[in-house]
Amino acid sequence: MIVRIDKHGKVTIPKALRNKLNLHHGISLMVNEYEGKVVFKPAYICTACGKPLNDELSTRRACTECVPSEIICIY
Repeated sequence: MIVRIDKHGKVTIPKALRNKLNLHHGISLMVNEYEGKVVFKPAYICTACGKPLNDELSTRRACTECVPSEIICIY
């Protein structure tokens, strides 16, 4: 896949890839450089199932499908 950086520095992640990685509106991504490559990864993930979390669920550390009591929080 080839994407273009627009004049504001924005990149659109293709829909097929967003669907495959379960990325949707409201998810924050961390952006890092690793060995000369740009790496994006979800800023918050569910500690039970590993799905990316919306910002509003980040303090809960669990997605809506997982019960918070099943979560082990490691700080």
